[in-house]
Amino acid sequence: MTDRNRLDIEPDQPPRSQIDWGFWFQWLLATTVGWAIGWGLVGDISIGIVIGIGQWLVLRRFIFEPGWWIWASSIGWGVGWAVIVVVEIIPADAGIAGSGVIGLIFGLLLGTAQWLVLRQHVYGAGWWVLASSAGWAIAFTGLLGQTVIGVVAGVVTGLAMDLLLRFPR
Repeated sequence: MTDRNRLDIEPDQPPRSQIDWGFWFQWLLATTVGWAIGWGLVGDISIGIVIGIGQWLVLRRFIFEPGWWIWASSIGWGVGWAVIVVVEIIPADAGIAGSGVIGLIFGLLLGTAQWLVLRQHVYGAGWWVLASSAGWAIAFTGLLGQTVIGVVAGVVTGLAMDLLLRFPR
């Protein structure tokens, strides 16, 4: 195991039990800035790429070859975008519930693609799909406004990622 794969614990020590607030804040920032740049400046379909790059910058200290994270994020978000926008499974005027379903679909597809990378590095990676789905569903309801979608998703998924990284393979 290389130093990059270590979580600052020795193999005979139990995983840490407290939240790594530094990691969580970096993840939150990466997701928030990624959302803001992707949504506000570049365009909807590129959100996965920009978020993937930001999250990769945080993950590269913890998992081997985290560059795959960018590809997974891009593909997961792109497929979600195609399902939502091209297929139009949710009407545009569906309200908060419809927005939550849109977030759930994005989170499910994004989380599943990212899980393919994460499962090689941590035990219990399947929980990531659930956390991603929940985080993006809550975020997309827009109860706190469109501009903070990345913040809400980052809060939820950052806590989940912090927990998962405690159990490296």
